Amino acid sequence: MAAGALAAMGGGFYYYGFTAFFIPVAEEFEVGRGTLSLVFGLAGLEGAALGPLQGWVVDRYGPRRIMFAGIAVMGTGFLLLSYAQSIVMLFVYFIVFIAIGAGMGLMSPSFAAVANWFIRRRGAALGIAMSGIALGAVLVSLTNFLVETYDWRGAARIIAILVWVIGFPLASLMRHRPEQYGMLPDGAEEPKSTPEGADPALGEIDFTAREALATSAFWLIHLFFLMGIFVRTGISVHFIPAMDDKGLSATTAAALLGVFGLLSIPGRFLGGLLGDLFEKRVVTAATAGFQGVAMLLFAWADGIWQITIFLVIYAAAQGGAGPLMFAIRGEYFGRRGFATIGGLGSMLLVFGTIGGPVFAGFSYDATNSYRLVFLTFAGISFISMVPMLLAKRPMPPRPKDAVSR
Repeated sequence: MAAGALAAMGGGFYYYGFTAFFIPVAEEFEVGRGTLSLVFGLAGLEGAALGPLQGWVVDRYGPRRIMFAGIAVMGTGFLLLSYAQSIVMLFVYFIVFIAIGAGMGLMSPSFAAVANWFIRRRGAALGIAMSGIALGAVLVSLTNFLVETYDWRGAARIIAILVWVIGFPLASLMRHRPEQYGMLPDGAEEPKSTPEGADPALGEIDFTAREALATSAFWLIHLFFLMGIFVRTGISVHFIPAMDDKGLSATTAAALLGVFGLLSIPGRFLGGLLGDLFEKRVVTAATAGFQGVAMLLFAWADGIWQITIFLVIYAAAQGGAGPLMFAIRGEYFGRRGFATIGGLGSMLLVFGTIGGPVFAGFSYDATNSYRLVFLTFAGISFISMVPMLLAKRPMPPRPKDAVSR
C-alpha cells in the first residue's frame, strides 16, 4: 500500500502532473511546445545517468535510504521551480532536482521491494502497487486546480510541502527482502529449490546483471519497453495540450485524465493477473496492440464519445503494461539483481523518455495538430509487439539452489 501511495504522488505531481503546468509555463516564458517538451524529455537522462548506480544501491542496501534522499531532493526541486526566472533555470530545477528526486524517491525502489517479496504472485502484487500511478492521474485534477487557483508558481510551492509531509512517512514503511525478517517470498514456509537439470520454470532463477546483459531476451524486452515509453511519456506530457487541440478546456482535460487513471486500475489488476496465469510475453505484446488501436482512434476523434472510447482502450492497455514490465523482468532474471538489471535497462529507456515528448512537441509546432503524433504512436505500438513476442525466457546460467541473500 505504501508503494502504491508513493506511486500516486509520482503520477499526480510528476509523471502526469507536468501536463497541468505545460500551457501556463509555455505562455509565461514564450516558448514553443517542442522546446518545453525538452524539459521532461531531458529529465529522462537521470535514468541513464543514475539508473545503474541506483539499482545497485537498492539491491545492496535496500530502498529506504535512497528513497529518503530522493523525496528530500524532489521537494526541494519544486520549491526552487517556483522561483525560476528563465526557461534555462526551469530546465535545471526540473531535471536536476524534480526528475532525479522522483526517480530515487517514489517509484522504482519501492517497486523493486515489491518484486522481492513475491515470486508466484509477482504480477498481481505489482499490479496492486502500480495502481497508485493510475490514482496519480486522478490527482492531476488537484494539480490543475492548484495551478489555476494559485498560478503555477504557487502550485509548485504547495506540491513541495506535500511531497515532504506525505513522502517521508510512507518511505519509512518500505522493507527490502523478506529473508531479512525471517520470512520467504509469497509467505512460503521453506525455500523452494530447482534441482540440477530441472526445468527452470518450476523454480526461481537468479541472473547477475552481467549474465542478463548477455541474453537476447534482455535487449528484446527493453526494446519493447523503450518503444512503449516513447508513446506513453509523449502522451502523459501532452495530454492536456492534446485535449486542448480537440477543443476541450484544461479543467475538462484534467478531469478526463482522472477518469483515465481510474479506468486503468482494473487494467493493472487484470494485466498482472493474466501475466501470472498465461505466458507474460504474449500478454504484454497484446497490451501494445490495444494501445495502437487507441492511438488510431484518438488521431481521428472529433467528438467526446470517440475520445471516451480512446480513454477506455488506452487505459486498459497502459494499465496492464505497467506491472507486466516489472513482472516479466523478475520472471526472466530473478530477484538478486532485479534493481541493478532494471537500472541498466533504464539506460536504454531514456531514448523513449526523451524522444516521445520532444517528437510530440516539435511535430505539433510544425503541423499545428497532434494527428501526425498519434498516427506515429500507433505505428510504433504495433511494431513493438515483434521484439516482445521474440523475447523467450532465457535459460539460467546455473540452478538456484538457495534463497538469495
